[in-house]
Amino acid sequence: MNNYALWLFFAFIGAGFCLLGFLGMLFSLNEVYLGSTSQSWPRVKGTVVEATLWEYQVRPGGGRGPRSSVTQYQEHIVYDYIVNEKRYRNDRVAFKGDQKKTGIGSQNRRYHQSIVDRYPVGREIEVYYSPNDPGMSVLEPGRTSGATGMLFLTCGFLVVGSLLVGAPVVVWKMKTRKPKPT
Repeated sequence: MNNYALWLFFAFIGAGFCLLGFLGMLFSLNEVYLGSTSQSWPRVKGTVVEATLWEYQVRPGGGRGPRSSVTQYQEHIVYDYIVNEKRYRNDRVAFKGDQKKTGIGSQNRRYHQSIVDRYPVGREIEVYYSPNDPGMSVLEPGRTSGATGMLFLTCGFLVVGSLLVGAPVVVWKMKTRKPKPT
């Protein structure tokens, strides 16, 4: 593989990292923003209608190697609430990088079980809802370390991507630079 093809390869990989970082940053900034604003949202009483612990298998690295699958867990809390005589149903507990959208759980069964245990079926709960969109609600308002951590992780993707794109360009410029006449 010649140098140009190698540089092009790194630039392509870097562009992919930048794209993932940018999209992830938009998503996580939204989570951080909603978490921050949710603290001042109006509250209503609601009722838990479902509280389960989801368990599923994931295959890190495409399922190769001695540890081909890992058990992950996610809480699934569904609740009903009424705003302006209209019934809503939601399943967001907190703004934490929204595991439901990303499909990312964790291997910490105890943590997710503790959330399920806090919200047993039939329990009356306090629901915070967006005044602009009452269908958007949360049980635990505020910013979480999950959303903030996701923001930092996506920044890392941007930095790595920028380096992968930028470094080959700098090296190429240096190699093609004509020496100054003396």
